[in-house]
Amino acid sequence: MIRRSMLVPAFVAALALAGPLVGTARTATPTPTGPGAGATPSTLGVTVRAGIQYTVAAGQIQLLDAYLPQGNGPFAAVILVHGGGWEHGDRSNLADVARYFAGNGFVAFSIDYRRANPKGAHYNPYPAAVEDVQTAIRWVRSHAADYHVDAHRLGLLGSSAGAHLVSLVGMLGKGPLDAGDRVRAVVSWSGPQDMAEVLQDGPLRAQEAIEAFLDCQDATSCGSKLTEASPITYLDPSDPPLFFSNGTNELVPLPQAQEMDQALTAAGVQHKLVVVPGRLHAQHYKDMTSPDLPAGQTVQQGSLAWFEEWLNGQASPSATVAPTARPKKSNGLVPVVLGAGALVAVAFAAWGASGALRRRARRARRVKEWKAGQRRSRSGSHSGSRGSRDPV
Repeated sequence: MIRRSMLVPAFVAALALAGPLVGTARTATPTPTGPGAGATPSTLGVTVRAGIQYTVAAGQIQLLDAYLPQGNGPFAAVILVHGGGWEHGDRSNLADVARYFAGNGFVAFSIDYRRANPKGAHYNPYPAAVEDVQTAIRWVRSHAADYHVDAHRLGLLGSSAGAHLVSLVGMLGKGPLDAGDRVRAVVSWSGPQDMAEVLQDGPLRAQEAIEAFLDCQDATSCGSKLTEASPITYLDPSDPPLFFSNGTNELVPLPQAQEMDQALTAAGVQHKLVVVPGRLHAQHYKDMTSPDLPAGQTVQQGSLAWFEEWLNGQASPSATVAPTARPKKSNGLVPVVLGAGALVAVAFAAWGASGALRRRARRARRVKEWKAGQRRSRSGSHSGSRGSRDPV
């Protein structure tokens, strides 16, 4: 284990706020239903079709719920992926988010996926959940007509562990964003973008969840899996626009999100990093505002605007291909105090820059080792691997 000592009080406080990582799994009734079965109109004009089977993987039925807006469409669609540390939770965790998007003119599909819970009835470590999200995208595309969906306008939204999954699936692959398991836009609420950095700097619960997800015990045994399972590994200019948010002092460390911000810029990918002040995590801050959003706009509203821009073509000045700028505040201090403050700021900036450089060097070393392993694997066998794309 890494850096486990002296962190317990902070872990306890973080866990109290991190519901999606420690949720209790619901037992889903595996009763497959067709597009018209079990439809329930909501009070907001949203029709819910629950318990629809989208795949059977490793003998396990996976279900989704469809939330349909009023009208005949065709509508853009958003596939929602719940959190729970890759171990817990189910599709109902994002039901309110699904209703919100359906109420605003999107078809929303909230999905279950195979979980990596060592104590559960089925233990499905990486890459099972990734494969299920990819399967769900293909399923929605192939059933688009049944749900009044425009198959060319699909997006992904995830919370916590689900945010990691949608970020990874979004960055994997190359080619058109309207075919196969590619999507046109991604929203990630507190998704780990660099698994090795979260394993090193994150609290105990996050470390244990990563180890269970990757079926390893520590940084040494996790090895190249950390690189292979990190969205930051796969960036290139063909990737879909990414809206990603992170709390300043939450379960998922902010520095790895800031590193992702810079890496997306280097790769030429449209993106927006939203930093939410405080300790709230993932969907718990969806109704919070941020200095990185227009005044009064919440994270959930900003996410809706992102999909409206990239799926519906309703342009807004939200995306950037430069690192997300932080607003500067004027505190009106006298010049002497400003001078002292400047010295402190320089010291903190130097400390932060050195940390960023160390993280970047560690990532470069991991990617180099991972690529070398991929080349050895290809030379020894003609069988492909999930991570067929060379990382940046």
